[in-house]
Order: sequence, then C-alpha cells, then structure tokens
Amino acid sequence: MKPGDRLPSVRDLAVSLAINHNTVARAYQELERSRVIEVVRGRGTFVANPGQRPPPDVEERVHKLRDTLRLAWIEAYHLGLAEDAFEEMFHQARDDARGERKEEA
Repeated sequence: MKPGDRLPSVRDLAVSLAINHNTVARAYQELERSRVIEVVRGRGTFVANPGQRPPPDVEERVHKLRDTLRLAWIEAYHLGLAEDAFEEMFHQARDDARGERKEEA
C-alpha cells in the first residue's frame, strides 16, 4: 500500500481475515501510535505519509538503529567478512525491504 491509501474498516478486515475485531482494533491502534497509519474521523483510516512528520521518538530510534548497525559491523568482522561483502549484504537487505529482490542468474 502507498501513502494515502485507505485501509478497510476494523470490522471489514476482521471479517475478511476471520479473526476477532478486537485483534484488528489493537493492531490499528499500534500502527497509529507508530504513525504508520492515520485515522481521519468521518473519512476512515489511511496509510500515513512518512514525510509529513517524524515520529515523536525519532532520536531514540536513530540511536538504536546506529547501535544495531554497529553490532552488525562487529559481527561481520568476527565472521571474517570483507567490507565490500558486508556492504553488499546491507544493500541486498535494503532491496528486500523495498521488494526489489534481484533474480540471480
């Protein structure tokens, strides 16, 4: 889904997935808290535009991300991976996250 896309209502999604509507409601609440989605009263629930405003905990999350990357570099070092091999893994992970998986020949 893209920013601005409308999500199904809690009830509709619960019915289509055959799960309890409270489960969907809690998931929507968590997504809204994380600013992945936004609820517009009277209009519905939409995928948020990530460029509109940063999440309130952006500094903390950037710090955690930096720590995670540092630990990954340390692990790569201990595994004996060359820097270019590690960077290729990083780029592949990025492509996977974007859905841009490359087919290997």
